[in-house]
Amino acid sequence: MSPDVPLLNDYKQDFFLKRFPQTILGGPRLKLGYCAPPYIYINQIILFLMPWIWGGIGTLLYQLGILKDYYTAALSGGLMLFTAFVIQCTSLYARNKSVPVERILTTDILAEEDEHEFTSCAGAETVRFLIPAKKYTANTVFHSVLAGLVCGLGTWYLLPNRMTLLCGRAGGTALFIFGWVTLCIGEYSLIVNTATETATFQTQDTYEITPLMRPLYIFFFISVDLAHRFTVNIPALEQVNQILHILFIFLPFLWALGTLPPPDALSLWAMEQVLEFGLGGSSMSTHLRLLIMFIVSAATAVTSYFIPSTIGVVLFMTGLGFLLSLNLSDMGFAFKHSVTSHRTGTKSKSLSLRSDSKKQFTWKECLFYITMLVLALLETGLLHHFADFSQISKSSSQAIIGYILMILLIILWILREIQSVYIFGIFRNPFYPKDVQTVTVFLEKQTNLVKMGVVRRILLTLVSPFAMLAFLSLDSSLQGLHSVSVSIGFTRAFRMGLELQETSCHAAEAQRVDEVFEGAFQQEYTKICSLNEHFGNVLTPCTVLPVRLYSDARNVLSGIIDSHENLKEFKGDLVKVLVWMLIQYCSKRPRLQENVPKTENKGQEPLIILPALNTLPHPKTPEDTDSLSSETFDDWTDDNIFDESSIRKGKVEKDLLKDFPSMNLPLPGSVESQREGDHSTGTIRENSLFKTVLLCYPAADKGQQEDKAFVPLVEFTCSHSHLLSLPEEWTSVCMPNSKMKELCSLFPEDWYQFVLRQLKYIHSEEKAADTVEEIAKDKVLKDFYTHTVMTCYVSLFGIDNMIPSPGHILRVYSGVLPWSIALDWLTEKPELFQLALKAFRYTLKLMIDKASLGPIEDFKELTNFLEEYESDWYIGLVSDEKWKEAILQEKPYLFSLGYDTNMGVYTGRVLTLQDLLIQVGKLNAEAVRGQWANLSWELLYATNDDEERYSIQAHPLLLRNLTVQAADPPLGYPIYSSKPLHIHLY
Repeated sequence: MSPDVPLLNDYKQDFFLKRFPQTILGGPRLKLGYCAPPYIYINQIILFLMPWIWGGIGTLLYQLGILKDYYTAALSGGLMLFTAFVIQCTSLYARNKSVPVERILTTDILAEEDEHEFTSCAGAETVRFLIPAKKYTANTVFHSVLAGLVCGLGTWYLLPNRMTLLCGRAGGTALFIFGWVTLCIGEYSLIVNTATETATFQTQDTYEITPLMRPLYIFFFISVDLAHRFTVNIPALEQVNQILHILFIFLPFLWALGTLPPPDALSLWAMEQVLEFGLGGSSMSTHLRLLIMFIVSAATAVTSYFIPSTIGVVLFMTGLGFLLSLNLSDMGFAFKHSVTSHRTGTKSKSLSLRSDSKKQFTWKECLFYITMLVLALLETGLLHHFADFSQISKSSSQAIIGYILMILLIILWILREIQSVYIFGIFRNPFYPKDVQTVTVFLEKQTNLVKMGVVRRILLTLVSPFAMLAFLSLDSSLQGLHSVSVSIGFTRAFRMGLELQETSCHAAEAQRVDEVFEGAFQQEYTKICSLNEHFGNVLTPCTVLPVRLYSDARNVLSGIIDSHENLKEFKGDLVKVLVWMLIQYCSKRPRLQENVPKTENKGQEPLIILPALNTLPHPKTPEDTDSLSSETFDDWTDDNIFDESSIRKGKVEKDLLKDFPSMNLPLPGSVESQREGDHSTGTIRENSLFKTVLLCYPAADKGQQEDKAFVPLVEFTCSHSHLLSLPEEWTSVCMPNSKMKELCSLFPEDWYQFVLRQLKYIHSEEKAADTVEEIAKDKVLKDFYTHTVMTCYVSLFGIDNMIPSPGHILRVYSGVLPWSIALDWLTEKPELFQLALKAFRYTLKLMIDKASLGPIEDFKELTNFLEEYESDWYIGLVSDEKWKEAILQEKPYLFSLGYDTNMGVYTGRVLTLQDLLIQVGKLNAEAVRGQWANLSWELLYATNDDEERYSIQAHPLLLRNLTVQAADPPLGYPIYSSKPLHIHLY
């Protein structure tokens, strides 16, 4: 921080010297940054003195004995009302008047931004400059009426004999003169031009509340005088009236210095104070919550006066007080969501509830709240009913309970202080653990503090409310019953993130923050009660909390993803991962075996249609390979890895027909097929699990009919194979027979057998091991998996048997598949597409792990890798919505593949969930409020938005730079600001 940085730079100093006199006087702009005609200043002076002129006429008539004091007030107020309407109508006329706009050429390129051109004393541009029009017509009428009331009552308030009676002749004269100055300032800001106030609550005055600020304070002073006039002589009220008359002449300075808050801030503050101290509520996190809770609490208190029974009032106030102390909004939301989920029959997702509230309301919590409510009602009812029969007087009972409450509050305060590392912020707590370097050691040594915290929570949540009920139920002040169990079991907090880019100011204060926490938690203490070395700092360390966080590691994959050997192994590993993925999916896929219809002839096996792999081989023509390879990657190159390839479909369909003879086959899933001639044997029996399915193997035409094809019937060799059968739509035709025969050699049959035998549970089968062994021997089922796996393989790599490039890997990892004859087949099956993409991503992670940890020795180790990916990892893209869901679900590890365009390298990003000790401290509340108030004045009033302004210069003692940044936007600039977070305290 440079010590030579001024509070305001030269330009802003000139701006402030023009604005501040305007604020003091209530709006007249008597100092402009350019040469203006004299009538501009004369008009403003006349408008400023109009209330004094009309008030002076009424005062003169009163002093001459012509009018009574209240007639004087009425006359002055009427004249001011008429004047206010004239002023506002003139402003509206000037705003609506259409004048030709001429471009005024000027050679002064350094002219002030607010420079105006005036043509006449009463011209439209002059009126618009002097009297800006109101935004709303309602405000035009309301402000004019209010101006008349202020002038009339102000004249009555400042009558000379009244001033002399309160403060003597000399003092009365001074009060009369300067009092009218105050009154003129208030009137000018209301109906002529509103000054910019130093105390600003809202950045935009949408509803024109600022003009009401000064008249409302004038009304408050006048109301005290009226109360003194019309009430019996009360000495205290007379003294207050005298003091307020003296303060009345200092109101312009109080307004200019920002001592008095604006009306909107004052009303919200007063509402909160009444809610807390009058109605027994709690501070609310938002203005809307404050307004709703205030209305409900006030309505509850008013309703209690209309209940005839005393016991009814007690029970009513106790019950409503308890219910209003709960988090009703989140409870209602959770209940509504549970009802909706129950009706739709779906389970709620982790993101369906509010992400701010990590924990839903459970039935245990509801039971606890109901029990507390019943006990509270029972206690208040019994105490109120039997209080009159007690042998001990009411005052004695209440005094005893009062002392108990005092002792209880002291114990709660002590237990709260013991939880912090410093007592009173000065002395180190001897009960606090000294070694807080690791989570495990800290949790072991924190046992005593946890026990004390549990005792405090029990006393605060269970004992204190019932003790307060007992104290207030012998008492006639039923309002106090509403304060029972304020915000029981929950609180609200905000999360705010600061900038990550470390500037010089940020670094200086961040270093001091580190020093404060290191002195509290990492320094060795030999004395029992050591002193806080940073006691004067605005930051006071409190404790450390174990928090689950993600560490973010980014690695360069050069030498791994571009290795020829790794990419060659990648293709073989992908087939294995696809096999594992599909078997795992089918083994967990819900099936209703009891819904399978049983055949009438128990001796016959269920039949399905499946061409054998060795049926009538079809010769491979050169056109097969040429047509397929020429259409695959022509428009899908590796030149730019981020351009999604344009998929061009050629005339491959015509080439595919070369592999299939002319035939009319029954639709997959049809339940009967009629044969003619020698094969007319009747209807083929099928059930819902075994249907006519055409794979990639064409049937031979025996010459019986040109439009009919003979499809041999093939049956599962195992009656349990349907438990692992693939969905019917996944076995449709898309690949030529010749190409499929070539790809079948890549299918890892030994791996397929191993994965099947590793299944430990298949749908509720009792003898799972025996069942799996039988299924593993079923060749028909294996052919199903071979077809689906290799078709997915072609969809991910294309027809050509080439080593994939790193760009190809990244594109497919991102979900951009190359064009191939199997592309539409795969994309039309969203569930299979997601499984194939998931398998591809798992294979990439497997390739990286093999390069880092060494080769895989056997199938068992490969299975362990895949099971770990499935249970502990999310492998995908950072931009995916599931990435966010995985973080909220606290997945242990997350992986994403990326490309650094600046360095031209492929990168891997890994998030690892781990427990870390987070240091927690508290800032001095008054210091923060003071800095934020100064920030509001500097930005909204002085408009000093210089990036190197004084208020954001580093101050290690006040942490000014960090505190200013953490203010609510638009004053502060946090990079993240959360909604109110609901935090359970149980």
